[in-house]
Amino acid sequence: MRNYPEDIAGVGDERLVGETALVTGSTSGIGRETARALGRLGAHVIVHGRDEDDGAEVVDEIDAGVNEGTAEFVAADFADPEE
Repeated sequence: MRNYPEDIAGVGDERLVGETALVTGSTSGIGRETARALGRLGAHVIVHGRDEDDGAEVVDEIDAGVNEGTAEFVAADFADPEE
């Protein structure tokens, strides 16, 4: 058994191909791990955060995965309503 969070949670066999997930704050911490897990399950993940370099890293990790997950980055600071 792999030691990914989705496996530990018992959903490692789920397939999310064709589904889209928006993960806010996904450039670090639990948001980043959630985005990566959804990508491993095959979802298209909209990676949200303030730092474009960190966002690009997460997108690259998801796009380089072995499953069909894809990703794109959207920069926004939710503390600023204009964004």
